[in-house]
Amino acid sequence: MKKLILIGALAGVAAASQAVTLVLTVDLSGAGSYGGYNDPLNFKQTINLDTYFGQDYSNYTLTGYGYHNVEFTTEGGSWLSEVIFSTETSDGMAFYDNQLFPGQTTSGVATLDTAGAFGLPVGSTAGGGTAYSVLPDDTINVLLYETFNDGGAARDGVFSAGSTAYVQFEAVPEPATMAALGLGVAALIRRRKKS
Repeated sequence: MKKLILIGALAGVAAASQAVTLVLTVDLSGAGSYGGYNDPLNFKQTINLDTYFGQDYSNYTLTGYGYHNVEFTTEGGSWLSEVIFSTETSDGMAFYDNQLFPGQTTSGVATLDTAGAFGLPVGSTAGGGTAYSVLPDDTINVLLYETFNDGGAARDGVFSAGSTAYVQFEAVPEPATMAALGLGVAALIRRRKKS
């Protein structure tokens, strides 16, 4: 009996240790891009993934991007091909730059919707970067920037209401979480056998 309980607990831990797919939703409504990578006026969010997903995970790995109802309007003569949606590790050393409208060397309005599909890249990687693993602090930066600053301190472009980006990760639950799940399975098995 005890062996069965132990086997059940280990099976629970093994099942819980499998990588899971998680999707971060970023509301881009009203977000603007003003200039190059370090421009302080650009849209930027710092997000702790454990806090966002409400569970302690480890080994987050970027696996894709998706977009829904994205509409971007240029301002001040900026080209559509200049806007970059980027994610990076908290220290900025690992990143993935996603050029949303490659080849569109005109001003105006452009839309993007990947219809639920995720990929690397969507568009192209203008600034480079590769799929990366998040640092142990489980924190990323999400930002917009322009490959060319047309307007000095003026905004180069803005996203319309309802524009949404999705960032997909694979992650593994922390060992403490796995142990708790395994013990829970063992307790359920034991309780069921006593009834």
